[in-house]
Amino acid sequence: TIPDDLVFEILLRLPCKSIARCRCLSKLWASIFDSQDFTDRYLTISSARPQLLFAFQEYGKVFFFSTPQNHEHDNSSPITASYHMSFPVSQAFFGYDPVEKQFKVLSMTFATGVINGVIDYTISTDHQVLTLQAGKLSWRMIECSIPHYPRCNSVCINGVLYYIAENGAFSPTYRDMIIVSFDFRSEKFSFIEVAKPFFHSLINFNGKLASVTSDSNYFDRASTCLNLRVLDDIEKNEWSKHVYKLP
Repeated sequence: TIPDDLVFEILLRLPCKSIARCRCLSKLWASIFDSQDFTDRYLTISSARPQLLFAFQEYGKVFFFSTPQNHEHDNSSPITASYHMSFPVSQAFFGYDPVEKQFKVLSMTFATGVINGVIDYTISTDHQVLTLQAGKLSWRMIECSIPHYPRCNSVCINGVLYYIAENGAFSPTYRDMIIVSFDFRSEKFSFIEVAKPFFHSLINFNGKLASVTSDSNYFDRASTCLNLRVLDDIEKNEWSKHVYKLP
């Protein structure tokens, strides 16, 4: 008889696909694989063989792949990506909840308004969340108090997604820009007002939300400095500004 602790150590060294198959062997093995201790230990061991999980959107679908994060391979042995899944989606964002240790997808569909026979505005209507996990995947409908349309880049910081959007709650012909935040753990929206005009790109600056732009709003040969605004207090909407001269 093999001791349980030795079985545990052996299972930690199995590849993911083998774990998924062995999980069906018995209730005992399923309980081992489902335990948080096994997940944490498996992550520690597999960190020696890091993998990149990435997604891209094309043809109305989002596709998920993974590939080894190997920086020491030679050009004679190219690294290939492994395909995992795809599903149809409109506008979508990909994020990670570091508390529950889950990857999730936020998806939204849009309604287009017509004024005097001309398509004039688009706002989000339905919002859904999907947790990436084994077994049958199912979307969950969530509420959003402000209709909006994502416009620029997004960034996920400590399980919270931020993206710039047009606020569609007031006027269909003129809309202010807002920063939308979505907590992947609580699955709730919140909104941050921004100064006008707002042409910034959002980045993660030492764990804080920040926006970056040049003195002319767009980076080109005429740019002389980089303007960085850091959100120091999200509750009070307090930003600090930093200016860096370009060589």
